[in-house]
Amino acid sequence: MLRHAHRRCGVVRPRPLRIWLVQIGEELPIDTGPPRLLRTALLADELAHRGHDVTYWNASFIHQQKKQRPQPVGQEFQVGNYRAILMEGRSYVRNISIARVLSHRDNVRAFERLTAGRQPPDVMLVGMPSIELADAATRYAARQRVPI
Repeated sequence: MLRHAHRRCGVVRPRPLRIWLVQIGEELPIDTGPPRLLRTALLADELAHRGHDVTYWNASFIHQQKKQRPQPVGQEFQVGNYRAILMEGRSYVRNISIARVLSHRDNVRAFERLTAGRQPPDVMLVGMPSIELADAATRYAARQRVPI
């Protein structure tokens, strides 16, 4: 039998999963533009459309536009039919720079702070960049026994 299933009228149906998508460097539908939505935003929308409880963790800094998002950092907010949480990260001008490395480290510290005490998801999908955030997210998943 399915691990996350319930019975209704004799039919086994999977229950909606609590899913965290952790990916920086991609635009969100709320960004000015029009934004170019990539894999994670498209996946978030599709999973939420299928009834799952989706939270998309992204950086406060928009890499493509080199500016900060206006939404509050560290608070959940609605993006279409899923939620997003922005992790604090400093601004940078050049793609290859110490400021970008420090921005990624800011994202890691924010992720670690914001996930402390939060109910873990049923499953996580973690992308790269950044290596540091992917490492922090996989360590969190291992501690919480969350499939990744």
